[in-house]
Amino acid sequence: MYQYSLFLFRQSYAEYFYFKIDLLYRFLNSDSQSTVFQQQRELVLDQVKLIDVYRLLNAHFPEEMSVDIGKQVIIMNSVGQEVKIVMNDYSMDVYAPSILEADEWFFKYIKSLHPHIFVVNFTSQDYGWMLPLSKNKLYQL
Repeated sequence: MYQYSLFLFRQSYAEYFYFKIDLLYRFLNSDSQSTVFQQQRELVLDQVKLIDVYRLLNAHFPEEMSVDIGKQVIIMNSVGQEVKIVMNDYSMDVYAPSILEADEWFFKYIKSLHPHIFVVNFTSQDYGWMLPLSKNKLYQL
């Protein structure tokens, strides 16, 4: 089972840090519990709401999905495969057998919920933006 953590960045910070993914990874990988770090996290990230994710997925998988609201967990099952989504205040942890199942069951739908999602697999140190920035704008480094 692989774990992918998704972080929903606010637009202005996503645009500013778009090409600074190493910096974002170090920031998100920090285990600091300081108040300043928590305030920074709250400033740059949008909160994740279970009900929004549930509504989005329920439109596509009404029978294959179970929800444990108390534990903030969504589990999707089909043909012996399971994708589990654990909701945190400022992130979502997705557990899937592979990146293919994670994409098929979750990633392709979550893109419509929020445009600036940064995905991290802390175990393999893979990370990056889920969607590219709009082609209509010119960005300067």
